[in-house]
Amino acid sequence: PSPFPPPPSPSPSPSPSPLPPPSPSSSPSPSPSPTSSPSPSPSPALQTSSTLKTEAMVQPAAISSDKDGLDHCPHLSAELLSKVARNNTVMLTFIGFEMWKIFARSWLGNVQASGITYYIFAVPDARTAYLAHGHGVPCFMVEDVTITDVRAGFEWGSNSWKQHTWQKVSIVRSINHKGFHVVHSDIDVVWFRDPLEYFISLHPQPDYMVSLDPITTANPLGDDGLEKGIMTGHYMNTGVYFLRATQGGRTLIDIWDGLRTRPEM
Repeated sequence: PSPFPPPPSPSPSPSPSPLPPPSPSSSPSPSPSPTSSPSPSPSPALQTSSTLKTEAMVQPAAISSDKDGLDHCPHLSAELLSKVARNNTVMLTFIGFEMWKIFARSWLGNVQASGITYYIFAVPDARTAYLAHGHGVPCFMVEDVTITDVRAGFEWGSNSWKQHTWQKVSIVRSINHKGFHVVHSDIDVVWFRDPLEYFISLHPQPDYMVSLDPITTANPLGDDGLEKGIMTGHYMNTGVYFLRATQGGRTLIDIWDGLRTRPEM
């Protein structure tokens, strides 16, 4: 994942008791940064990232089961995706409660400022579903969660990190099988522009496009097209990728998801 630090957040409340997010009427309006540029107004159904309280929590007694989560985020369906999709495409990010506390404010703020409206959260637990619903974020509860502990840390290469990574592949596969293109974005990615035209219009042929780890490029100065000179030794970075709802895209994600059963994975 991209090593972007979270943006500075307001000073935490001195109260040690976890509380639900306050209602908009009780929240003081945050002062805009003097250097920030105005962002487009979000749709009425969505709250801007400035209203997100990254330290907000819920009482375990109130939200404790998948059934509670389904009250806030339904299961994945083609009907749900159709309400969010633009040009038959959804931007997917997978987010649990620990990731919400660190990255939700930054990710949502940049996505909304970039005019991206076709995003949806995949959530594995009831507490995150509560937060997503409370902030008007389109979401669905992940079925068949294979993560043994959704509250565990996920340092790169750890067992928890591997479980989260494979879970995301399975979710993308489910969306692809429902006939939608997917822009997959890790929650720590920062978006400055809407990538839809790049993937759909400028490069209509590839079934799959993915970011890479190299920090250099063989492209001439000013060429922001697909990377040239890529070989099999280059590492893919699945923090950002586009999967098209084609037969080639379906075959790729099916094989990819099937690899998780190998002992070395």
